Amino acid sequence: HKKYGSVTITLRGRRVAKEISSRHDDLTNFLQLLGIDKKSAEVNACKIEHVVDSKVMEKLRKFVRFVREVPKKPM
Repeated sequence: HKKYGSVTITLRGRRVAKEISSRHDDLTNFLQLLGIDKKSAEVNACKIEHVVDSKVMEKLRKFVRFVREVPKKPM
């Protein structure tokens, strides 16, 4: 590549970027569920997304899904 020229992202690179973006979104949503404002949630999600392991992330995603899907009013 030429210095300051264009770059291309490999398929693997796109997968990694998509996973990090997904982690960021899921962590932001989780932190907002805890009552943290959007801006602070995004800043903190950015810090967390790079260090949280995949097992913890999957549990967190399941928790967020559960909280969002549970009915708001008991039947």
